[in-house]
Amino acid sequence: MTEHLFTSDSEQSTREFGIRIGRAIQPGTVVALIGTLGSGKTRLTQAIAAGLEITQPVVSPTYTLCVPYSGRVALLHMDAYRIKHPEEVDELDLFDLVNDGTVLIVEWADRVRQQLPDIDLSIEITPTSHESRQFVSTAHSPTGQQLLSLILTSWPQDS
Repeated sequence: MTEHLFTSDSEQSTREFGIRIGRAIQPGTVVALIGTLGSGKTRLTQAIAAGLEITQPVVSPTYTLCVPYSGRVALLHMDAYRIKHPEEVDELDLFDLVNDGTVLIVEWADRVRQQLPDIDLSIEITPTSHESRQFVSTAHSPTGQQLLSLILTSWPQDS
């Protein structure tokens, strides 16, 4: 596992971080987002979607559980916050979708980790002020390592 800390001092910087992920992400990648309520998981997903050239508005799937989007690569945005029993995830055919090339982004992934396909990149988000965030990004696979490397090559060095 490789880990890197990225910092953002503004919503625009956070958006740029997500866009860079979206531009670099490959089909079939699984991204786990972990953070407290209001930490910016959906905002980051919106920016990743922009990098995937998704033009539809990306909204929090808290009540719908999953929302699919079409762009350069298909995206399935999942929110596990309201899942009462992890087995509920088994009905979603996530493994088949990821095997078919869909990018999967899961908010609150730590709640359903055992039911998910292998996570390539996890991002733990910690707010440091109203607009500032720290992103501890951990690569868990060669795909995640490649994605993390691509983000590192384009992110300002002082972060």
